[in-house]
Amino acid sequence: MSISTRQILSRTSKVTLLRRYTTNAVTPAGAKLYGWGHGLSAFVQENPSEDGLPPVSTPKSIDLCKLAFGTHGFSEEFLEPKITNLASGTHHSLVSFESDVLGNRIAAVGLNTSGQLGIGSTKRTSGSGLVMNIPSEGVINSLACGREHSLVAVDFGDKSEVFSFGSSMYGQIGIGKSKHDYDDGTLVCLRTPKRVPKFLSKQDKVKQVVCGMDHSVILTEQGQLYSMGWGADGQLGLGEGSTSDHSTPSKIAKLDGESFKKISASTDFTIALNEQGKMYTWGNSEYGQCMLGSKIDRVLEPMPVPVDDKVVDVAAGGSFALYLTDAGKVYITGYGGLGLGEGKIETLKPALVEQLPNISKIFATTHYCSAISDSGELFIWGLNSSASRLGTGHSEHLFTPKRVEFPKNVFVENLSLGVDHAFALCKE
Repeated sequence: MSISTRQILSRTSKVTLLRRYTTNAVTPAGAKLYGWGHGLSAFVQENPSEDGLPPVSTPKSIDLCKLAFGTHGFSEEFLEPKITNLASGTHHSLVSFESDVLGNRIAAVGLNTSGQLGIGSTKRTSGSGLVMNIPSEGVINSLACGREHSLVAVDFGDKSEVFSFGSSMYGQIGIGKSKHDYDDGTLVCLRTPKRVPKFLSKQDKVKQVVCGMDHSVILTEQGQLYSMGWGADGQLGLGEGSTSDHSTPSKIAKLDGESFKKISASTDFTIALNEQGKMYTWGNSEYGQCMLGSKIDRVLEPMPVPVDDKVVDVAAGGSFALYLTDAGKVYITGYGGLGLGEGKIETLKPALVEQLPNISKIFATTHYCSAISDSGELFIWGLNSSASRLGTGHSEHLFTPKRVEFPKNVFVENLSLGVDHAFALCKE
């Protein structure tokens, strides 16, 4: 193990043990599901593992029907599912799909310790199944996975509903209950989805939901932002004196008058990108990951990021953050395997990630990053694991971007990164 690697693993131990990132992706028509990392070997199309234990070290085609129904359910030939969204959190993922047979449904896979799969049960081992209690007539427009909780945004004509499930220890699922409601700190969790109490105006709808470690943020079509859950590091963005937990959606008043196109929540910090290509960040910034030019323990309210570039995409990692410019260039700030070479593992000013072609989308999770090029190639970098979460077929860390190998004529359209696994939506 190199000195740089040891430094990263030591200095980010807090992130390693406690935090993770979730990504949400909207997928193209006719996309095929690929996956790699921990817990997916039972679901690969070719030569699946009966016990599901060996990690999938390179991208493999995933059988969506096995995720949803197990080995004795529908076949993809019969169901003809069209994948619509996907999201990954710490150790679980959600994949939504449309089918003429079943309507709009969600498959869940991974750990289910607090009911974060929404399948009606809890268990410490990995599982999979069909998420319950989401009306099949609704259109699923956004998914998000946190450490042990999940959110689903569903459109019903001219209105939206947010469904949540999993842990509510800090109020992160927005149902009005948390551990603070019980003298003994009782574990609060939902094993099946429940509607988040109404918080939207009649004229507004949900555009995107994201989950951090134990907090959640909701973006509406009118550009409003709401947050809930753990607030100790300022990740709710509610300002000075508002670092307590919130168990219902609370409007981020500092951002009134702005119109936002995307949000990205990671461990304990959040990035918001407005329609003009400017960024705001808040939450934990002990490694400079809020991109404000210095290390700050807690950023309690949204602050504008001082960059001149027009930004078109953002991604929040564990101890770092990325943004993509309208010129297709990727910049990174913070600490870790940043893609800047093994000799540069920290930067407080945005640094260009070189050795990349023109990029169209970026993604990040606790320990690693990825980017999709204009031509559909996937590039990845950061700290690897024994599960080969980088999809490279080995466990070596990557301090510069590397192209991930897919079968011939397979092009990556979108991505969902978990801490120890990943899903890719591809065109063949």
